[in-house]
Amino acid sequence: MQRNVWELPPEEVLSELKTTPRGISKEEADKRLREFGLNEVITGKKLSSLLLFISQFRSPLVYILIIATFIAALAGELTDAIIILFIVIANSTIGFVLERRSGKALEKLRKYVRYNVKVIRDGKKIMVDSTQLVPGDLVELTVGDIVPADIRLISCENLTTNESALTGESLPVEKTYEPIKAKPIPQELSNFVFMGTSIISGVATGVVVSTGKQTFFGRAAKYLAEGVGETEFSKSVSRFSRFLVEIVAVMTIFVFATNTLLERPLIDSLLFALALAVGITPEALPFVITVSLSMGSLKMARKKVIVKRLDSIEDIGNMDVLCTDKTGTLTENVVTVESYFTVDNKPSETVVEFAAVACDVTIQRGKAVGNPIDSAVCNHVFKKLGQSRITTYKRLQLIPFDFSRRRMSVVVEKDGKHLLVCKGAPESVIAACKDVHMSDLNEPISSLEESLKEIYTTWSRSGYRVIGVAVKELPEEDVKSGRKFSPDDEKDLTFMGFVTFLDPPKKDAVKAIATFKRLKIDLKIVSGDEPNVTAEICRSVGIPIEGGRVITGSELEGMGAEQLSEAVEKHNVFARVTPEQKVEIIKALRENGHVVGFLGDGVNDAPALRVSDVGISVDTAVDVAKDAADIILLQKRLGVIAKGVIEGRKTFGNTIKYILNTLSANFGNMLTVAFASVFLPFIPLLPTQVLLLNLLSDAPLLMISTDNVDKEYLKSPKRWNIRFLSEAMIFFGLISTMFDLLTMQALRILLQQDPNFDILFRTGWFLESVFSEMFVTFSIRTHLPFYRSKPSGWLIGVTEIILLLVLSIVYSPIGETFKFTAPSPYLLMIIVLILLSYFVLLELVKKPFFRRQRFGGPPPEVLREAKRLRGKRGAIMRKLKRLQQLRESGEITEEAYLTLSSELEEDLMGIEERLKELLQT
Repeated sequence: MQRNVWELPPEEVLSELKTTPRGISKEEADKRLREFGLNEVITGKKLSSLLLFISQFRSPLVYILIIATFIAALAGELTDAIIILFIVIANSTIGFVLERRSGKALEKLRKYVRYNVKVIRDGKKIMVDSTQLVPGDLVELTVGDIVPADIRLISCENLTTNESALTGESLPVEKTYEPIKAKPIPQELSNFVFMGTSIISGVATGVVVSTGKQTFFGRAAKYLAEGVGETEFSKSVSRFSRFLVEIVAVMTIFVFATNTLLERPLIDSLLFALALAVGITPEALPFVITVSLSMGSLKMARKKVIVKRLDSIEDIGNMDVLCTDKTGTLTENVVTVESYFTVDNKPSETVVEFAAVACDVTIQRGKAVGNPIDSAVCNHVFKKLGQSRITTYKRLQLIPFDFSRRRMSVVVEKDGKHLLVCKGAPESVIAACKDVHMSDLNEPISSLEESLKEIYTTWSRSGYRVIGVAVKELPEEDVKSGRKFSPDDEKDLTFMGFVTFLDPPKKDAVKAIATFKRLKIDLKIVSGDEPNVTAEICRSVGIPIEGGRVITGSELEGMGAEQLSEAVEKHNVFARVTPEQKVEIIKALRENGHVVGFLGDGVNDAPALRVSDVGISVDTAVDVAKDAADIILLQKRLGVIAKGVIEGRKTFGNTIKYILNTLSANFGNMLTVAFASVFLPFIPLLPTQVLLLNLLSDAPLLMISTDNVDKEYLKSPKRWNIRFLSEAMIFFGLISTMFDLLTMQALRILLQQDPNFDILFRTGWFLESVFSEMFVTFSIRTHLPFYRSKPSGWLIGVTEIILLLVLSIVYSPIGETFKFTAPSPYLLMIIVLILLSYFVLLELVKKPFFRRQRFGGPPPEVLREAKRLRGKRGAIMRKLKRLQQLRESGEITEEAYLTLSSELEEDLMGIEERLKELLQT
């Protein structure tokens, strides 16, 4: 930080940082960029290729294999040691190549999510990428901006910031540009705004003091990067992995102990038990999930959907409710001024002129740039009346818009008069007025309130957006005294008239809504706009108004928790809602058991984006919305989200395929090997053979992430279901075990008298085990008959390569290294017949198994009751929380709290008991 710039007046701050009110020049900016570097903070270390390769060896399973290598070497089994080491390196190399590829894919996606900053350079206001900021840059900030660097304020109006990213305190922090004489700690500098914080209200101009790693955020980044919680998907994977580890531990100890008791060589028994542990465990699961999600994110990027949080791919695929505003999704977000008139329905240029004066825009190349309404008004005035109609007004102060008032005001001077000009939602502006301007006269507003309401309601019902415009003259002494005007000054105004706008429905909205219906995703419109406008737009694109009416924010205010829980299920269109109410709607839906997505791009959408299961924003959104989102759209269209949903379901489907295949094949094969080791006079597969089997059978499964997904699977949301996976593991694993035992018995009968019984037995079992895992892959990768679902080219190609590789190992001198021998054609034919029988049985039993999992659940009435009870449970929990708050604030007595909470807790226990009964059903 420069020399105590907090204690210097603004003009001296500029001098200290070697800049001027015109900003620095482009050439100076380039020079400083080379000196100070990019304005970015990297919170995680990027691994080099070497470190990434080394990281592949950091796994408990790899540690087991390395221990096995040393044990084999110490026991004199150098060939076994070399083979195990080769398998370790081969596995790690495959992991390195695929993870490096997916890492590069994610790196490509980062360029899409950019934060632009409004700076002054060479006396001109321009937009630059935030990474290009340098110390000395003059930056303009407004509501919704993420602060891009540490900035000393040199002017501001009604500025408050959210500094929770740095301090954990969520209350707004008021800011000033006045010098501070005392030396406070950095986060208490009231004339500074810090990188990573956001603007809640007001506007400001400041000069960049520190960028990148030199910012307060940059210095704290290593701490801020810690403590990122697991998502539900990650937790589910972790729980399931622990479950498998328990099974592996029990089986490994059992095998080692049994083989030791049977007086088999200790080293062989230990190596066999360790190899079996590796064979059973789906060690590539975390890796396959990461690669699958990474590749999925790249595919989604091609569909113009940028993934910020990888796990959100699973969430968007599972989403069954999408909440969104209508603007830009159902409509084109191309707002045009349609009319402007006085209360007595006379066209009035004065009304639109005042509306333009009360706008907050930036002029770039002769055009106004700002929010859609402000831009539309100003550009209309520029074109129809001329820019001079606005420039003759000198703005003195701004009272920014906020979502509770739903209006904004400016204090301006023109021709020696000082005016407060206000515009906003008609009902909000009218509430601040004392009279109405009509035919050069002012009439009391009390006698015209119903007429005014009828005017804007009629326009709204036709799908037009309407704003009201009002004005009042200010005493000269109030302005010249330099006092700050605030929302409290928005009173005793004179209402001037209305401006109407049209934002036409999107041409592809009807098609996109039909697509969501096919995907079984409920669309709920959650808008801050007027109810009649919202309803008309919904009707025009074919969205029925469920429940017969639009629910307004004022109605939501009067609802209790249980009523809200029922309302979000019964109704699908909500209007005039506040940011807080959006959050409550999403929370209620989630408590009712839904996976909820939220699409938003405004300042008021950030809280809702954070509480939803998957927050979706657009690349043109305000910074705080993009920062809160999990997914960024490059086009704000419902159709783009639908494409993202499909890709999300494909990615999730292929992840589940890998788990299903690994569990079904590995569990069955290794379970049989474990028990066969007890009943055979020798170990059924040598440790190196088990590891080779694991390596070769895993190769096709790694291609599952490229596989095609059945259209049937994509029709509805899916969820992570550990119970289903556990049942599949047991069901298909036992079928695998049955055929493995059949193979074992056939091999015993055919080969028992052969002097090479053990070698031929292991060869035959190895072939059956590898090929059976391939058969499982091609059968249970689809719920349909295998011939009706085409696998991906990669999956087929790699499987063919492994097939040829296995045969070449067995039928070549390489086989002797692994202690294999070439089987006779007769033995090969027996194995093929067993495998064909296995495949046929899989095809016969998989359909009823998957159908039972999919359709054989509780009857519809049970599901409806469970859904209702979950909603009721959520409502009671919110009531209990509210009671706790009332007790802490002293609004109710301790006795009243205990009585009421006791009743609610009894109801809650009853609901929990009934839900348990339904679950058992």
